This record gives sequence, C-alpha cells and structure tokens, in this order.
Amino acid sequence: MRLHRLTVACIALGVLIATSNPSQAQKRRPSGVASLAEMKCEQTGGNTAPFGSGYLAMNQDVAIGRQSLRAIAVLGATYMLGSGGGILAKEPTQVVCSLTPPTASSPFKTLILRFGVAGKADGALMMRLSVYKDGNLYGSQTFGHGELVPWPIDIAGTRSIALEAECLRSANNYECPNIIFFEDTLKK
Repeated sequence: MRLHRLTVACIALGVLIATSNPSQAQKRRPSGVASLAEMKCEQTGGNTAPFGSGYLAMNQDVAIGRQSLRAIAVLGATYMLGSGGGILAKEPTQVVCSLTPPTASSPFKTLILRFGVAGKADGALMMRLSVYKDGNLYGSQTFGHGELVPWPIDIAGTRSIALEAECLRSANNYECPNIIFFEDTLKK
C-alpha cells in the first residue's frame, strides 16, 4: 500500500512539474498551430535585465482590467523571477522572431496577438506595440492600462516578425510595465 501511494505521489509530482514549465502553455496546441514564443526570438534593442529580456514564454495568471487571464509570454525586461522590469521611456524594447530559415518560405498565414498591461491602474499610461514583417512596418496599436488588445495579422509569405514596445507616457516618465501576451498564435 505504501509503494502504491509513493508511486501515485511521484506521478502527480511529475505532472505538476511538467505543467508548470512556461513553455507547456504553448505546447498544448492543435496541429498546424504554433506559438510565437516557440520561435527563435532575439532582442535587438531596449532594456536588458539579469533574469531575461525580450520575448519570454510564461505560464501564469495575470489580471488585466477586471479579469484574470492566462499569460503565455512577456515582452520587456524581468529583474526578478515573477516580478517587474519594464520598458524604458526613451529606449523601446525590440525583438525579432524568425518564422522560418532564411532560404525557406513560412508555412504560417496568420498571427493572432492578444495583449495588455498588468499591474496597478495608471491613468497616465500610454504604450505602443508596433509589428514589422521582414523589416517593414506592418502597423501599430496604442493602448493604456486595463485594455486587452486583440490583433490579427496577415503573415503569409513572411519570414520574420519584429515586435517593438514603446513607453509613450507613464506616471514616473521613466518606464512602463512589460507587455503581457495572452495569445500569440501562428496558424497555417
């Protein structure tokens, strides 16, 4: 009986560890669908931090406005595990994510982003997320605290996607919070 309990406890622990890994949120997807956080992304500008910077996978509940959502990625700098960091007011954070090798064409047709800013309400907060396809500006979305922004993007024939996060205005005029992503789905 003790061996059975020990075996059940070990299996439960294994499942808990496997599902707590940040990349597990992206791996539970149907065929023909991927996550931008699964692609090779490289930070090309902005604030850096000891625990990571750029576009990082996560798997955590985050409050945006008056709802709690499962966050799958963060864009910005993380100073301590599970906490802050940010996007400097005069130094946009930029990342470039490769969707395919340079000589191949991408199998993906659509990128669906859904993002916002977590944390305490800051009425002065104004941020902008710009998307570049193969180095060319596709478009920008400007948003404030508590807004959840959905953004479908046509990426047919696109080999790389760049994200640029800008802190346009904040209460301290120094930095804005990281941008939290709740969806970053690549569809074929």
